[in-house]
Amino acid sequence: MEANPTNPDAPRCLIAVRDDLLANFVHVLLNHGEYERRRARTLAEADKQMQGWKPHLAIVELDLDDGRGAELINRNDREGPIPVIILAPRGGMRTKLDAFERGADDVLSIPFPPEELIARALSLVKRRHGITVKFRPSIQVGHLELDILAQKVRVDDQEIELTAREDSLLYVLAAAAGHAVAREQLLTYMYGDDALVLSSNVIDRLVVELRRKLGRVDTSAGFIQTAAGGYLLRMDRPPVPAR
Repeated sequence: MEANPTNPDAPRCLIAVRDDLLANFVHVLLNHGEYERRRARTLAEADKQMQGWKPHLAIVELDLDDGRGAELINRNDREGPIPVIILAPRGGMRTKLDAFERGADDVLSIPFPPEELIARALSLVKRRHGITVKFRPSIQVGHLELDILAQKVRVDDQEIELTAREDSLLYVLAAAAGHAVAREQLLTYMYGDDALVLSSNVIDRLVVELRRKLGRVDTSAGFIQTAAGGYLLRMDRPPVPAR
């Protein structure tokens, strides 16, 4: 995973995440800004990128290499410690305190609302480096234009208002880039630990309501399709900035 924006001075962001869906979820969300991105799947790979590539920001999964992700906190470049946002499994206050005590700049518990990561990344790069990252309210996801600021989806000239859950669901499906996401995965990414006591029908009901809304403009085979024990978002191209 690597994105090279037209702006050669765009801040560099390292995505140190072992889970493919989570890494792609972060990657899609970062399309709301202007970043050069690289991904690391292991602690050693992430450490090498931090030392050689010198990212302006690192987004690190705590579970990297069997829970050793926090070891990447306080890696230095010429300007001091590289800012780190930790993505942690929902583990309560203790998990967050441990990460902050190690020196993390911010901690987000999984699952997190899409806008939270976008806002914190923009703020942290500005605060630590004085770089104002261009914010893009909308990105193009397949046939849909997702507006994170207005919490709406646009298709051609029509706008549809979304709930926070529906908005999150579309971003998670977009992270799979046209491939099916199992109901169990969607439950985890939408509800976290609460998924253990919820039925997969919760996802089915959410999809039914979202399809109902999209049905006003979806006259083809369906933006959201049922496949392989889950759902996929029909994609004719990868998610890209819309404006």
